Parts: sequence; C-alpha cells; structure tokens
Amino acid sequence: MFFGLDILFILNELESKEKLRKYINISEVLSADQVYKNFSLQDSRELVKALNRVLNGINRVKRREKKTFIVDATPVDLDINFHRNKKTKEHLKSLNLKWSYSSSKGFYIEFKATVIIHFDSMNPVSILIHSGAPNDAKLFDEIMENLQKRRIIQKGDTLI
Repeated sequence: MFFGLDILFILNELESKEKLRKYINISEVLSADQVYKNFSLQDSRELVKALNRVLNGINRVKRREKKTFIVDATPVDLDINFHRNKKTKEHLKSLNLKWSYSSSKGFYIEFKATVIIHFDSMNPVSILIHSGAPNDAKLFDEIMENLQKRRIIQKGDTLI
C-alpha cells in the first residue's frame, strides 16, 4: 500500500490533481530526475528516522486499552543499474544494499520495507528498512525490539 506505487505515477497524480497538491500543501511538483537525485543523496537510516518522527507525531495513540497492529514486510526491487553495468558487492555495501537471488528473477538488488499499522485507525506507526531480502522470521526479533524501544507496543498488545 505504501511502497507499491511507481514514483512517476505519484508525480503524474500530483501534477494532474490540484486538490491533491493543495491537501499536501505543495506548490511545485518535482521532476522524476530530481526525486531520484534527492533520494540517492539521502542516508537511508536518517530518512527512516525522519519518516518515523513524522508518523509518531501524527499518530499519538492513547494507551488505555490493548491495541492491535498489523505488520507487513514487503520486498522492494531496486533498479539502480541504469546502464546495466555489474555492481560490485563493495559498491552495494557502501549504499547499504545487497544482491539477492531467486529462481524466478535470478540476481537482483532489493531491500525489505516493514510497515506497522495501527489496526483501529489504519495509520502507519512505524516503517523499518532492511538491507537485502531477509526472511520475515529473521526480522521478527529486530522488529519487536524496535517497537518496544520506541514504546509503540506494550505487554498484551496483538501483532498480526
């Protein structure tokens, strides 16, 4: 839901719909090249921290009763190999990315985005980015530790 849209589609929607631009409070829509350039200059950890700060500021949840959260880890393919040159493991490590392999795709570059949504309000409360495409079971401890450290979940809450 949050990462499944192509950037060009989002930019076209923003360009064509004045109400959407007004709702988001933007006056000018960037080009796709400008968006890609800005994302390439950002440190992924700082981007995730900033996004989570925004989400936590919007979604103040009162803790009087037990809550239910939906957790979804979605793999996101990256096409950063524009000129079809082979990217070395060292180059990808500097970008905090890894090669992954599947029998249907072969070798590809990917990361996994984990989105945690508050069930009642359907608002995202956290987004975590994981390098490569690790199995969801391997991510469970890291996700739980992060949610507990940030006091999003408490004893008795339900994760789906």
